[in-house]
Amino acid sequence: MARRPLLALALILSPATTRAFDIAECGRAVQAGQVGDLRADLACAPFLGVAVRLDAGGTLNMNGHTITGPGTDFGAGVQCSGDRHAFCTVNGPGLITNFDSAFAGGGGSLRVQGVAARGNKWGMTHKAPRIIELIDVDMSDNLRYGISARGGRIRGRNVTANRNGLGGVWGPIEEMVNLTATGNGVDGGAYVVLFGQRRTPRFIDSTITENNGLGRGFDVLTTLRVKLRNTTCGRGARIRVTRRGGEETTTITRRLRCAAD
Repeated sequence: MARRPLLALALILSPATTRAFDIAECGRAVQAGQVGDLRADLACAPFLGVAVRLDAGGTLNMNGHTITGPGTDFGAGVQCSGDRHAFCTVNGPGLITNFDSAFAGGGGSLRVQGVAARGNKWGMTHKAPRIIELIDVDMSDNLRYGISARGGRIRGRNVTANRNGLGGVWGPIEEMVNLTATGNGVDGGAYVVLFGQRRTPRFIDSTITENNGLGRGFDVLTTLRVKLRNTTCGRGARIRVTRRGGEETTTITRRLRCAAD
């Protein structure tokens, strides 16, 4: 008779079982507490919208596979949604290509590890005021930006953002360690804007060179104070952006010290 209370206690203390399932077609959704395991390369049809939808608290394991979109004017590879502070998590290795946006964010925090987003219109577009964590990712060769965010706080380690049409990384960068950003367009390799960063933005052990920011060869552009630690860049500037009558004017207020310090 004494075994029943012990069994009940064991059930109460045992961890919740994570719900895992296989994904072998476009248009699937991974809800909070679920893990979706990609089991095949996906080629998505036009007008599908999103290849894989992630709720905050959900995880997608790409398992070395590729998600291919129908063209750079269509849809997103992965969309993170929900208003929770939990993370949408995408684990590589894997490649997302040929979408309007490889990663689209409109809700929870986003964590991407070991994934490449190449050959899209945008590598990432994120609009939610949450955390964006990027680890061992390659966001290169996209038509507009490798990484862009109009919300959240961007933190990255071992991030590559090369040869994107407009810019490498654009948004509220908080910290980048070992960022490589070369050969990007008019917004440079890194463009820092203010949006709730909790400390001075910093680049550590990074290489940001051979970009064409402002059409004048700037590598780092920022609207607020930044720290460059053991970081190599050719030219950097703190800027002020004003908008009047539908026109935008960018003024350089001071030059950055682009060297190891």
